[in-house]
Amino acid sequence: MGNALSKILLVPFLVFSISFLSYAQINSSGYDLNIIKGSAPVSCLKEVVAQQDSFNLVNADSLVLNKKLLVKENKINLIRVGIVSGATLSILGGLYYRWKTAWWNNGSAKFHFLYNDSYAKDLDKIGHMTGGLFIADCFGAGLKWAGLDDESSLLYGALLSTMVYTGVEIKDGFAPEWGFDPADLGASVVGAFFPYAQEKITFLQNFTVKYSYWPSNSPFYKYLGNASQNNQFFNDDYEGETFWLSADVKNLSPKSVNSIMPDFLSLACGVSVENLNDDPNKHLVFVISPDIDLIKLFKPDTEFLKTLCHLLNHIHIPLPGLQVSPNFKGYFIYLKP
Repeated sequence: MGNALSKILLVPFLVFSISFLSYAQINSSGYDLNIIKGSAPVSCLKEVVAQQDSFNLVNADSLVLNKKLLVKENKINLIRVGIVSGATLSILGGLYYRWKTAWWNNGSAKFHFLYNDSYAKDLDKIGHMTGGLFIADCFGAGLKWAGLDDESSLLYGALLSTMVYTGVEIKDGFAPEWGFDPADLGASVVGAFFPYAQEKITFLQNFTVKYSYWPSNSPFYKYLGNASQNNQFFNDDYEGETFWLSADVKNLSPKSVNSIMPDFLSLACGVSVENLNDDPNKHLVFVISPDIDLIKLFKPDTEFLKTLCHLLNHIHIPLPGLQVSPNFKGYFIYLKP
């Protein structure tokens, strides 16, 4: 019953959420165009505005000769809001079907909680954080294209991403071999709000969360598929995944050094895992590698290309790497441990 109810409510809930957030932005985006009628001189208008100074509506010097007072123009495009809503539902519908075949295909159980910190050496928590961030970024890009300002689009994107991952955890709670994991949800929320935090805290803009994957043929991955009798999703192949934090070295370096460094070159620290099928010997793997900032490399000059480069920037391009833990190992091209 829980599974059926969640399916029924998910689609209208997301449609309502996107529409409501857009409507709220429209109504909070400022005053409409105000026209001050009459032929009074500007000096008189200044006096009127001065009486309204406590409301901080406008500075008298902003009055134009045609006596139109421009406070803030509403730029929300409802057609684009509809397109974003439709695309969101289509993509989430496809993802739901794929996730169902990977995780929720063995019937249902009574809602329950589960936390297993040894499952993948907690690399799954980093995966949840990265997934929450990427979905929030995609929502944010769509809402910005629909006309919301940067801050609002990222905030609403974070909230919508949180809704998606809350739904995933609720579904996990009814799955016999899984369970609602508060730590998974917490990691997803942290990731979802990271782009918004970057908008508010300039220093965080020096860092980009990235992802890379190369199939590992891991016995553990095969075991998961056989044990659950599900069609496993590639993001359960933890031994083939690496999660990266890329730093803008030029911007973080002293001026005496950064003047000779190319602005598109960054340094990334990555984490993966090995030997998940061997409990005593499974361990995290830490790697460092140069990284490319696509926006600074290509310098796109249109909003579409800027957005495309921004989203693709979450993928770490295969480059030479150096494993620093649990032992030192060099890679001509790093794909996986």
